[in-house]
Amino acid sequence: MTQLYILRFLLGAAKAGFFPGIVVYLTYWFRAKKWATTVALFTAAIPVSYIIGTPLSTWIMDNFHWLQWSGWRWTLVLEGAPALIGGVLCFVYLADRPKDAKWLKPEERDWLLAELENDKRARPNVKHIGTFKALASPKVLYLSFIYFVYQCGSLGVGYWMP
Repeated sequence: MTQLYILRFLLGAAKAGFFPGIVVYLTYWFRAKKWATTVALFTAAIPVSYIIGTPLSTWIMDNFHWLQWSGWRWTLVLEGAPALIGGVLCFVYLADRPKDAKWLKPEERDWLLAELENDKRARPNVKHIGTFKALASPKVLYLSFIYFVYQCGSLGVGYWMP
């Protein structure tokens, strides 16, 4: 059982930066007026993952006992393999910015870059501040509190539901 706790901790540590990283990544690809919708759709995948993942995990733990491995070990292997493969594929094929996307046609890339540049020019009052100044901002602290409460509820339900 100690192995399960260690592996679960390592999984949590490995995925801790995923959500903030995706939010930053999306800012490189979407105009400001679409960011909220895009992040909301991405966030909506979390409860969907509970709906699909919980029964799948239970089924794997109950039905897979090959090679003298218990079900929880097979759950980690079978559910972790697609994530590892997807991570490698994303690293190899996803471009950081639209200008580097080889999978976009030149006219699509030019259109997207022009739209993003127009969006940036349309918001001249946006100012960039340092990390520590941003963390001390009352608005950031308030939104962090809201996110903390959201996560407590989300994770509380996710970890403790049958």
